[in-house]
Amino acid sequence: MHYGKWFASLLFAAVSILSTAAFANTTDTDNDGVLDIATWVQRGSDIDGEAAGDLSGWSVSLSADGSVVAI
Repeated sequence: MHYGKWFASLLFAAVSILSTAAFANTTDTDNDGVLDIATWVQRGSDIDGEAAGDLSGWSVSLSADGSVVAI
């Protein structure tokens, strides 16, 4: 059963390497955690919140190919 992932609120990025962690990832055991490391090139520009307290980025959805984003 898959319960989902709780991603870290901080990401580690160095040059073109990005690391994300999901401490409550569940695969074959409950809350076993996962760490993903990938190379990346930013697509488009940053999307900043419009006002103080917007918390833009708290929730993000991407289309399968990454061409559409909802925050």
